[in-house]
Amino acid sequence: MRIHFIKHVPFEGPAAIEAWAKAKNHEITFTETYGECGFPLQDEFDMLVILGGPMSVNDIGKYPWLSGEKGFISMSVSSGKKVLGICLGAQLLAECFGGRVYTAQEKEIGWHNVYLTEAGRESKLFDGFPHEFSAFHWHGETFEVPAGCERIAYSDACDNQGFILGDKIAAFQFHLEATQKSAAELYQNCPDDVVPSKYVMTSDSVMEKKNRFAFINEQMIKFMDNFTR
Repeated sequence: MRIHFIKHVPFEGPAAIEAWAKAKNHEITFTETYGECGFPLQDEFDMLVILGGPMSVNDIGKYPWLSGEKGFISMSVSSGKKVLGICLGAQLLAECFGGRVYTAQEKEIGWHNVYLTEAGRESKLFDGFPHEFSAFHWHGETFEVPAGCERIAYSDACDNQGFILGDKIAAFQFHLEATQKSAAELYQNCPDDVVPSKYVMTSDSVMEKKNRFAFINEQMIKFMDNFTR
């Protein structure tokens, strides 16, 4: 399978997804929006993975390439590609389907439990998942679940943690792909996000529970296997 990643900042990459793709001998390519922002033709890839980033989907004035990216995502959806959006990527997908993206009531950073909804528990995309699990988070915005899509997860801080549309479209607000290294890079590059709050954990607090990274990466692999089956 040919998997194309959209990467918005140098320090937020595909992490465990890239390791999975290489182990499965999938072909991977990248669009790096902070460099030369060129997108492939639709017949040059099979799956699109839209990664996270510190910008907002509403920041087109500051990041004019967002307009072109939104058009490319919409085109990929219309072309019948499998599309996975993570964090910012999930918000871009939500907007693509008509959902509003807005500031969340609570900023959510660190380890927080995610609960699968009935739709999430029944979806074959989440075969093998526990109904409740701790995931890594890093977001200050959230999204409406678009009309026609199914909400698949929520947390105590955030009602909408993900959605799916059939077996080809999936969006996660949380990060199952995060590794100890990629989480450390977020703390190093986005220190202003870490403000005292009920749902914001410090780097030390996150790394005290570093054994959880192996668990979430196992769930990411399960999902990618299910998604590509």
